[in-house]
Amino acid sequence: MTLDLRRLTPADAPALRALRIEAFTLHPRDFRSSPEDEAAQPLAALGALLARDHFVGVFDGEALVGAAGLIIEPRAKLAHKGLIASVYLRASHRGHGRAEHMLRALLAAAEGKVEAVHLNASVGNDAALRLYQRLGFEVLAAEPRALKLPGGEYVDEVSMVRRFG
Repeated sequence: MTLDLRRLTPADAPALRALRIEAFTLHPRDFRSSPEDEAAQPLAALGALLARDHFVGVFDGEALVGAAGLIIEPRAKLAHKGLIASVYLRASHRGHGRAEHMLRALLAAAEGKVEAVHLNASVGNDAALRLYQRLGFEVLAAEPRALKLPGGEYVDEVSMVRRFG
């Protein structure tokens, strides 16, 4: 299996939307958005996000099979922090270090631009939490009942940070 990693552009918005809807459908506990939220957003808004922020994707041939984003706040008082968001890799492509490769690419893009990178992870997503800790992220806080799923189930989250220098 030959997989390529590259930065996503606005032209990738349709493929990214489809991947995000898949992620939100298959893993509702691990994402803050729902498939319905994603489908309701104009595709142009996702294209603008890809133009402004730093998203990377894993491609199996022409197919987008994984993605993750780095968002740097444009407001001056918050521009020293980045946020990693929407980390997802199809199950069929896991176990080969590609999620780590995506995150390392985002950390490299962030270094020198921000002082710290933050992320949120669902309690119970042990593979993701282990990966984040291996990459130097530390738990800042836990938020009980951070998400409320449609059936009434609550999901706790942890906030994590990785500081540079």
